[in-house]
Amino acid sequence: MAPSGWGPWALSPCGLVLLLCSSVCLSQEPHMKPADCSRKEHPVFSYQALRSWMSEFSHPGVRDFSQLALDLGRNQLIVGARNFIFRLSLNNASLIQATEWAPDEDTKRSCQSKGKSEEECQNYIRVLLISGRTLFTCGTNAFTPICNTRQIGNISQVLDTVNGVARCPYDPRHNSTAMVTEKGELYAATVIDFSGRDPVIYRSLGNMPPLRSAQYNSKWLNEPHFVSVYEIGRFAYFFLRETAVENDCGKMVFSCGSSV
Repeated sequence: MAPSGWGPWALSPCGLVLLLCSSVCLSQEPHMKPADCSRKEHPVFSYQALRSWMSEFSHPGVRDFSQLALDLGRNQLIVGARNFIFRLSLNNASLIQATEWAPDEDTKRSCQSKGKSEEECQNYIRVLLISGRTLFTCGTNAFTPICNTRQIGNISQVLDTVNGVARCPYDPRHNSTAMVTEKGELYAATVIDFSGRDPVIYRSLGNMPPLRSAQYNSKWLNEPHFVSVYEIGRFAYFFLRETAVENDCGKMVFSCGSSV
């Protein structure tokens, strides 16, 4: 869940950069008016030009800062990385709380015995969802996906733990997306097997029975790369890229949307 386009956050493998500006027209030219800035389709600014509006965060030995959950009501940003979850202040990206969430040694040994590297056999956070006063989060957990519910004000306190299969990918390189509806149902799009050959859109939790897309059916999902999901009215809309089997121009990847 990385922001796309011209947004307030920039991610890097080893740290997080927070731009503390949302409505200010930034420019190396101090005389430029906001109207002139808005006419530029793709404004480009140097790092130095943005430096005074930026705050940086990093943590020793931690990388893959790839998941963000914005909590405006508590003025904080929840960040998921490799083996860690952080709470940062929105004012200056200062650390409020850090909690380690790494696989246990038995899980890592089992992962490596299946041919995976030590780097792959870590816990990469891939789901961060705020729901009221709780945080639902999932990680790859050394190719043994796991999810838990935590207190939003104390992310070290785990309230519940559930299996992460069909909610989080096994492989940290697989694209996935998830959301919690107003009724508490979790909709996730990910891969459901160790080999990554069974992509799925899956509904779980809440008061509704579990529901999944058709298995091994390329007419439903064909080598998908899931991008995002949104709740709009009575439907969940998934956006993805996939190889279009109905196209007559060979193997081509198209952007598309699906509703559930």
